[in-house]
Parts: sequence; structure tokens; C-alpha cells
Amino acid sequence: MTKVIGVRFRTAGKIYFFSPGEFEIKQGDHVIVETARGIEYGRVVSAPKEVDDDSVIQPLKSVIRIATEQDEKTVEKNRQKEKEAFKICQEKIRKHGLDMKLIEAEYTFDNNKVLFYRNTSLLLSQLYLQSNLYPLLFRSADSLLHRTAFWLPCTLLHRLLFPISP
Repeated sequence: MTKVIGVRFRTAGKIYFFSPGEFEIKQGDHVIVETARGIEYGRVVSAPKEVDDDSVIQPLKSVIRIATEQDEKTVEKNRQKEKEAFKICQEKIRKHGLDMKLIEAEYTFDNNKVLFYRNTSLLLSQLYLQSNLYPLLFRSADSLLHRTAFWLPCTLLHRLLFPISP
């Protein structure tokens, strides 16, 4: 048996399992964990419980720490940066006449990545977007987005409507 907690990163997002490690964690706490996207801030939605080893993907990552007041401030700063990044990207899309609807901008907790969720009727591959759209949108190296990885994931609706991309 493995002891796990369930962590959610967005309000209605998927629940991911982490090992609580030596921390006394309860439902409702905020924690800092390492994910495939980097260091993230999440809310514990299920208290520690024992599950079968087969139920979790091993090795299970552990909680780095329980979120501090400084972490809360970082999250708030990130929310402000997301709003600004959204505006910048929206302006660039409009300026260049791209057939794309920007849905959301999201910074990872550690500020190493900004994700722009978009919907488009164009069948554009991620590689195409990264190699051609990024320089078009951020050629001026806006200080807010400078030295930040750029990612334009497609929404689920787009994947359902346009499953084939070049």
C-alpha cells in the first residue's frame, strides 16, 4: 500500500496523486510539488489515504513543502502576470490578423513557462506554432514574456473538432 494525497492545480482540473512524505497534510492545504511542467502550486483535494501500489504510477513524486505565505504572494503575482500576458498575446493576434481565439494564459509557479490556451479553426501543429508564431508574437521580447518558455496547447474542443494536424 502507498500513502497518497490528491492535488488539483486548477479549479476544475484533474486530480494528481503525490506522496505526502513526512508532512502532516490535510484536505484544503496548499502544497508545492514537482510536475512534468515544473514546480507547481496546488490545493490538496483529498486527504492522505492508503491505496494499492498498482493504483499509482511509480515512482510517486513527493510534496516539496506545504505552501508558505510567500508562495501565496507568488501565486497572486503570477495571476497578475497572466492577465498582462493574455493582453499582450491578444493584441499581437489581433495586430497580425491571426484566426485564433485566445482562451487563457497560465504561468507555471516557478515562472519558467507561460502557456497560452487557444482555439483555432486552423489545423496548425504545435511545432509550427512554436517556430513561426512565437517570433511573430513576441519579436520585441516584451519584458513580461522574455526568457519564458512558450507553449500553445490546443483546447480539448479543438482536438475533438480537428483531430488531424499537419
